[in-house]
Amino acid sequence: MRYQQLFESNTTLYHGDNVGTTALNSQWMMHGESNNQEGVGIYFTPDINAAKTYGTKISSIDISGLKIKKSRDLVVDVISRAAGTKLIRHLSKTSEDFWYLLTDYGIELAEPTDMMDHHMAELFDMMKLNEIRNWQLALAEASNVNAFVAGWNKFIKIDGIYETDTKFYAMINTNITATPVNF
Repeated sequence: MRYQQLFESNTTLYHGDNVGTTALNSQWMMHGESNNQEGVGIYFTPDINAAKTYGTKISSIDISGLKIKKSRDLVVDVISRAAGTKLIRHLSKTSEDFWYLLTDYGIELAEPTDMMDHHMAELFDMMKLNEIRNWQLALAEASNVNAFVAGWNKFIKIDGIYETDTKFYAMINTNITATPVNF
């Protein structure tokens, strides 16, 4: 669903910080100062004044043509089992501790080498009733944010997610470039 279909208004979003962000760097997603309330990403808003409250340097992006989904939609309603399982499989190969997430969901594994492909699909099935934002956070915390962002962009291919009330957008596609507004 495109932004125009959601709000039929401006497709420009703003980001404020004191760094001057122009690249969506995965290392800045889920860092210590972020609350990640709406999922993994660099946060933008259609309200330039709201962006100014986060810093003096404002950048913008145009989201027309991007794939944006609601952060509070359920995984099962937006992400296919095949794509979700591929992401989980990718993450299982990038972190020695990822297998703990499977055991947290009751999948019996004695050690990481016991993980098999069917376990990845089983984990997806157990997590598919989560909101997208919570699913993102659980997977990123169980692996690492850089691996998660790379896998998300390769297998899920959703550029960003947003919250309908606050209108904050968590943009995760690292190929998006932000344009400086005042720096």
